Amino acid sequence: MKKALTLHCKNLRINTLIVTQLTVSIEDVSMLEQIKHAISMLKGVSSVTIKRKAKTGMERAIEDIENGRVYEANSVEDLINQCKA
Repeated sequence: MKKALTLHCKNLRINTLIVTQLTVSIEDVSMLEQIKHAISMLKGVSSVTIKRKAKTGMERAIEDIENGRVYEANSVEDLINQCKA
């Protein structure tokens, strides 16, 4: 899935030095290393850090369904017995 980049800037004060941070959201993670390298080559860039977005509960649940991590029970007792086994 490819989408446009989302850019956010904010200023941070670190020991009386104001540092501006730029956040780039990338949908196509296959390009991550190339984009990181390209940004690090820009004049004035002191560091490039990658932070991955944590998956939401819904995203994890959909991933469970897609990977077959789904269980069926005929009743509550059956579910409890499956959990104990």
